[in-house]
Amino acid sequence: MVYEEDTFRVMSADNIVRERRRPDTDALIAEAAAQEVNLAGDLVVKGSRWYAVVYDFESDPVISDRVISEVLEKVSVEAGKKELVAIAIQALGAYRQKQSCAAFSQQLKAIAWPPSLRRIWVVDGREEHLT
Repeated sequence: MVYEEDTFRVMSADNIVRERRRPDTDALIAEAAAQEVNLAGDLVVKGSRWYAVVYDFESDPVISDRVISEVLEKVSVEAGKKELVAIAIQALGAYRQKQSCAAFSQQLKAIAWPPSLRRIWVVDGREEHLT
């Protein structure tokens, strides 16, 4: 499954609050400095979960069609390497850009997908159904 994501990967972060009894300022600074930041257009692969980094909340605009196309190209390459037959992709841009599934479908059609890939499922998180 390919999920849309932001450069700091906040959108997929756990919503667990961890309490610390005694704040360790040095440890917090070290954690913040070690945080991996991705660039818009990156594809982060973690097993069967793939994260399409399409949002950069420090940029204006925060998302663009160019970035969506870049990351879809990377998804295509990765799907080809793994010889996938089917893949589910969250409708990239639906969260913030309010792009329709029809518009996203046009972007999908412009990508050269590997011959092994026979089916692409588009998941529209706003309506919570497969199209």
